[in-house]
Amino acid sequence: MNPQRAHPDDVSGDPPVTLTRGKRSITACIRCRERKVKCSGSLPCQNCSSRSVECAFDPEDKKVVVSERFLNELKRSSNHLPLTSPSHRSKRQRIRSYPRRDDGIQGEDDTDAGGATSDAETAVIDDAAEICNPLAVTPSKVIEDTEGRRRFLGPSSTWAYVQQAMSILQHCIKDQHQPSPQLPATSDGGAFVLDWPSTSQTTPTTPLTIDRLPSLTYSLYLTDTVKFYLGPMYHLYDEDIFREQLNEFYASGPWVEPPRSSRLWFIQYLLIMALGKALILPGSSDKRPTGCDYVLRAIELLPDVHGYYTDSILSVEILCCLSLYLQSIDHRNAAYNYIGQALRIALSQGFHRELTGASLTVKELHRHRHAWWTLYILDKRFSSLMGAPNCIQDNEITVLLPEPDHDQGEYQMFGLHVRLTRLLADVLRIYTVTGRLKSTYVKDAQKALRKTAAVGKEFRQDCDFTRMGTAPISRASATLMLYYHQCIILTIRPLFLSLIHSTLAQSGLYPRRGEVRVLAEPVKALLDTCYNSALVSLDVLVALQRQNLLEAFLPFDLDCTISAAISLALIQAIPATSHNCSLSINAALDVLDSMVMRGYVIAQYRKAELESLLETLHTIFKHQSSTEELNHSYQDGRLRSGNASILPDMEAQQQPPNVRINRSSPDFILSLAELLDWESIMEFQGGDLEAAWL
Repeated sequence: MNPQRAHPDDVSGDPPVTLTRGKRSITACIRCRERKVKCSGSLPCQNCSSRSVECAFDPEDKKVVVSERFLNELKRSSNHLPLTSPSHRSKRQRIRSYPRRDDGIQGEDDTDAGGATSDAETAVIDDAAEICNPLAVTPSKVIEDTEGRRRFLGPSSTWAYVQQAMSILQHCIKDQHQPSPQLPATSDGGAFVLDWPSTSQTTPTTPLTIDRLPSLTYSLYLTDTVKFYLGPMYHLYDEDIFREQLNEFYASGPWVEPPRSSRLWFIQYLLIMALGKALILPGSSDKRPTGCDYVLRAIELLPDVHGYYTDSILSVEILCCLSLYLQSIDHRNAAYNYIGQALRIALSQGFHRELTGASLTVKELHRHRHAWWTLYILDKRFSSLMGAPNCIQDNEITVLLPEPDHDQGEYQMFGLHVRLTRLLADVLRIYTVTGRLKSTYVKDAQKALRKTAAVGKEFRQDCDFTRMGTAPISRASATLMLYYHQCIILTIRPLFLSLIHSTLAQSGLYPRRGEVRVLAEPVKALLDTCYNSALVSLDVLVALQRQNLLEAFLPFDLDCTISAAISLALIQAIPATSHNCSLSINAALDVLDSMVMRGYVIAQYRKAELESLLETLHTIFKHQSSTEELNHSYQDGRLRSGNASILPDMEAQQQPPNVRINRSSPDFILSLAELLDWESIMEFQGGDLEAAWL
């Protein structure tokens, strides 16, 4: 007799039957099954991992066979359900108050046989339909900056997220006829002024002579600085080629810029020098970023479209370097444009494909892979910061990750950086065009969290932060850890902004905490996970602060700080939660102060936006007697601890970092994804439940 195979959906208490063919995987991923090759069965499997392609398994949904006639009868019956008793409507009203899971979910249409509805019932349905993702509503919202130009609020942008949150809260204050704090609406590039060649009122920049450039020794130091801060994570230049040409440049002793034949390399040299100087000394007293003279001259020397293709891989490196500098000084539109040019050049030259040929050396192949994946990382991250959609799909990419040459650790770091960026692309798909937070959001979040857990398990020992506070922190490991938790926060944060929006829409005021129902367990678990990830992010940032390793020029630490602080402030403001995050938000403000003291001008702008949001929350809370204690926490733009007896989460904030990290571990994230497998909701009418899943 053939041995039985246990069905994956079998949830009985009987132990699974052991398979006699142990070498064969029970399940195979879609790619391996299509290629008819052996699959390891893990997520990701070994084949997909080695090829750096997305690994996906068919969902293990329960399937039954029914006749088409029976299915049509079910559809007809669901469209003509009669009105139920008033108790049914009371359950629908409880849905709007964030029911427990055992309150029951009512998905039927509240219409009678004739299709008529009463005014009260219509109001209930309309209110439920209003629950959406305010970050991705259609039509998209725009605002005017200080220059009078329209700014698009991208759904995944942290800057736009603050603007959206303030808009929701200010609308509540306006209804109460109360004065509202104003959020600074800085223009793109408003922190630093660049004298762009197209708008310059002066004569074109004169060629840079050798006396206006750093010495050879200083140039080597600036090159090593760029390598230290960016080397393990990004590829901006080929080290051997760059150093060789650098020595030749200074050995020849030119008193003018190099000829047109060496123009591309000289542009790269100027950008590397500018980045190195900005990483060492980011601040400037004249509203001009450090190194901007080099950057402006590099922009003037940029070739036309034809000139880029004289050395396409060098052109991609140049544009990546330029866009990273511009993104760091808050010229986001220009940075996004230049990284887009680099992407078009790379795609037209087949950088996204694994190349082969007799004339392609191993070293050239290594450089090609590094250049593509750096471009991929920057494009995805800048798209996230802008709130723009992804420009290329992962299933179109076949180029492999770079193979380790001499440093296995750097290779692993770079590979994890790519995996996290692919995870970010999956997370951004949650921000749908319609902006509706239906039950499909739970499935999308569940899929993203499972992939997050799979990536988290790949962190090597150097990325293990369970020893935080007892051992020095690695800058590269911290970068990956912050990126990992930022993906978790981006997955979940539309949820609690939607909860605040729906709460205010019901009454225009924050209800008394005793009058608010408890959230459903899956929703509460999502909020707690976002809360833990925000706390861990701040733990990492504080550790970097203590070692003077905080980024004071690059934009990513700042974005993670603001994202974590805003998330904690809004989670605390959700009436159905019991979190108080005063200590952690104070820590975030201290991190921002540290950045400002090091001359990070943009951090000063972001801090002002955060303080405006805290002041707005204070304005709302001060009118609620039941939240008098929390009112003290939001005063003066900085949170205060208040009365410890009413802060049930204060003890959790004082726990060692490793305790909080365990609450955000891959196993914990995976268990959360399993908790979200709420089949009674997921399978109802294709998942179209409006707000019922809350």
